[in-house]
Amino acid sequence: RYALKLGFKGELVFAPRDVVDKEFFDDDNPQEVLKKYNLTNKKVILTVARLTKEKNIEMGIKAMKYLPGDYVYLIIGEGQEEKNLKTLAKTLDVKDRIIFVGFVEHRELWKSYKLADVFWLLSESNFEGIPNVVLEAWFAKVPIIVSKIEALSSIVEDNKTGTVLKTWDVKELAEKTVELLNNKKLYKLLQENGWKKVNEIIKRHVDVKEFFK
Repeated sequence: RYALKLGFKGELVFAPRDVVDKEFFDDDNPQEVLKKYNLTNKKVILTVARLTKEKNIEMGIKAMKYLPGDYVYLIIGEGQEEKNLKTLAKTLDVKDRIIFVGFVEHRELWKSYKLADVFWLLSESNFEGIPNVVLEAWFAKVPIIVSKIEALSSIVEDNKTGTVLKTWDVKELAEKTVELLNNKKLYKLLQENGWKKVNEIIKRHVDVKEFFK
């Protein structure tokens, strides 16, 4: 839909990625990460992204101000905004509940997905395509909350395969997160539907080289 809105006149081929490194999923034990960051008995929110303006991680940091004290925000990735984001966390007095992990080898990411209670993708830019992290979260059965940009709302069905925010209000993000984690029926529904969705998508995966035969 986004391509057509931009006036694209050519043929559109949907060739989604497979889930990268999924063969390592069963091997990765989250206990190492759990102990390293003292996450036992915590509600873990996870974001895996470049630390850039477009990824809008500052929205998540601001939302932590409105979340209970046992909620922890685990941010995996590196980028030019890291210093600014750490400063923001300190200014808002939530730095003790935000963990900047930095770069993690891709196959090691499953450890963090397995201990996460919810996944946030709060991007402001429509140039997301189908983000790997959405597929990974679905594969790991971690319910997702995404921003309202069309690139995400066109693949994530609100209250079916995830939660789609209606505004850029950090209080809405906090409220939706608490609501999701307290609603066992909705939580299980998003887990199950996300798992089904990612498996439907990867069945349609086509290697790029196939187009040139």
